[in-house]
Amino acid sequence: MSKEGTVVLPTERIVSTLNDPLCLTIYSPPKMGKTTLISQLPNCLILDFENGSKYVDGMKIEVENFAHLTKIGTEIMKAGRPYDFIAIDTLTALEDWCLWDATEFYMGTPQGKSFNKVEGKLLPRSKWEPVVNLPNGAGYKFLRESFRRWMDKIMKLADRVILVGHIKDKLIKDKKDNEVSAVDLDLTGKIKQITTQHYSDSIAYLYRDENSNPILNFKTSETVACGSRSKHLKGQAVQMGDFNEETMDVENVKWDIIYPDILKK
Repeated sequence: MSKEGTVVLPTERIVSTLNDPLCLTIYSPPKMGKTTLISQLPNCLILDFENGSKYVDGMKIEVENFAHLTKIGTEIMKAGRPYDFIAIDTLTALEDWCLWDATEFYMGTPQGKSFNKVEGKLLPRSKWEPVVNLPNGAGYKFLRESFRRWMDKIMKLADRVILVGHIKDKLIKDKKDNEVSAVDLDLTGKIKQITTQHYSDSIAYLYRDENSNPILNFKTSETVACGSRSKHLKGQAVQMGDFNEETMDVENVKWDIIYPDILKK
């Protein structure tokens, strides 16, 4: 739309201007090396929600609670958003935090004023019942609202965000109606849908090949939910580095394959 508010209709194809993922979701089983890989991404701040970054070198903050996260966000904005990347480690832990944030929010509403109270007295926090236990699934609305509220705040902290998650095993029917094991992002149903459809433009499953090299798989299949809107990642399985048997470390990490625009300047 022009400054005058008029609409100019395109008369020819417009070339895409975006290549790098803006929001990349990576999920895998535990101890697969997600945090280690991300710690080697240049100018990336890891927001650690489950104290899993203690064993890696990198720019990182162990987030204590949502009040602490708010202070971190304020300082990042004051500094002019100095990081090229913000990594959330992990989404699974963030959802757990949102569950109790949503519970506390509900307890402050008129309909929830007696929730987690006995004879008018508030129960100790350790004995609280989560809001999702409300009848007929009514509490999940509050969980979704909390999750979106905090995700929207996080997404403003950098141009590119990486969401790290755990896996959830499930059984599905294949084309021959046989039950097969599949892996998926370990989030509650609609929270997963919000993450993959509203926030993420690229989703990768991290695994190790026969030589223990880390592979980011963007190939979607019946048993693995992956994909990318970035042309250079569609249908790809990217080797992210080389495993050294002597040092037991991954070397030559290749983040420039994922983010060619910003890292190959």
